[in-house]
Amino acid sequence: MKWILKAFVVLTTGLGIMVGCSPVSFDVDEKAVCGDLDAASCNPIGPNLAEYTSAYTVAPAKVDVLIVNDNSGTMRYEQREMGNRFNTFINRLSGFNWQLGITTMDVSNANRNANGEQSIAPTVTPNANLQDGKLVPFYNGSYILREGQSDALNLFRDAIEIEQQGLSDERGILTASMALQNSANSGLVRSDSTHVAIIMLTDEDVRSGGEANNTNPATAGLLNIMPRDRKENLLSVWNQVNSNRNKTISVHSLIVQPGNSGCYNAQRTQVQPNGQIFGDATFGLMYDDISKDPTFKGIVGNICSSNYSSELSTISNYIAGRAQGDVPLNKTCDIITNNPDRPITIDLQNSNGNFSFRLGIDPLPPGFTNIQAFPGRVEFTPGLNQGTNVQIRYSCNI
Repeated sequence: MKWILKAFVVLTTGLGIMVGCSPVSFDVDEKAVCGDLDAASCNPIGPNLAEYTSAYTVAPAKVDVLIVNDNSGTMRYEQREMGNRFNTFINRLSGFNWQLGITTMDVSNANRNANGEQSIAPTVTPNANLQDGKLVPFYNGSYILREGQSDALNLFRDAIEIEQQGLSDERGILTASMALQNSANSGLVRSDSTHVAIIMLTDEDVRSGGEANNTNPATAGLLNIMPRDRKENLLSVWNQVNSNRNKTISVHSLIVQPGNSGCYNAQRTQVQPNGQIFGDATFGLMYDDISKDPTFKGIVGNICSSNYSSELSTISNYIAGRAQGDVPLNKTCDIITNNPDRPITIDLQNSNGNFSFRLGIDPLPPGFTNIQAFPGRVEFTPGLNQGTNVQIRYSCNI
């Protein structure tokens, strides 16, 4: 589409001549700006600016959970603690029609080679059935644990406590992406779920050293952070999985929190089952980063916590709030939030009436304490009741 700007200048002369300047054109790639959105949902208003309209009716909350479990040899205690406190997690999500799958952080050498990466020499024989984003089977033969399922606590405990069966090269962001893409995991993300929560459980950063691997002579090359290890790859995969934009996502990380030297030292001096004092630990910088990213915003928990009930309660409370409070937008982009000439305008219809307001300018409707815009979503606090109708108009820099 060509946006034509014609300027006319009136020259004050004895003859009063009006002269037209040459037209200036702006080229807009409508496909890049709007994708599959129709004209009612997307309006390009300049070469780097577009206005979007997103309409949503609040559906019953449905939560899909993926736990990405570090299956290296130093994780036995943490896996057991998570299993023992799992009841705290599912009790808070009761009524949210939750379901859950588990995958590992292990990537096969065959997959590495197929993607131009070097093989890793295994210290144990890896379990090929637990690699490349495959779901861990529960002892009843299923791969998905669902709300209301009998013996859910024991099923989870058994599946989360995985003996060392990997290559000790933790790549949680990548295997999360692989799990979402794996056609064998087709039931992991339901078409009508409203929120997807990913929980990382690990005592090391991605590929142990994170981004520092790329400049460390001891690891550079063999353990480089690849593009598919980064959060941008997970975002690309998520946009494919969530192509109809009807759900939101959060990523939570139970890690050695950056700067927590006490946890770092404790993880490196763990007593192993054979009596040896040994542990691998690095600060989980890349996991911390993805859980603080506006698109994936979640909870960063302490893997050294003496009370996993507290950690899991905080995560499940957050997931419940997001499942009830998120309104997904039809475009994930850099929303303009601080320009009064381009305010985010919300039309909301609920049991209290009809409300139209400009976010950050007008008072919030009755009952709301906070409403905040993020890439791909608007978060309402407290959450919205089923059946609430919301229309949101917002602008993005493209």
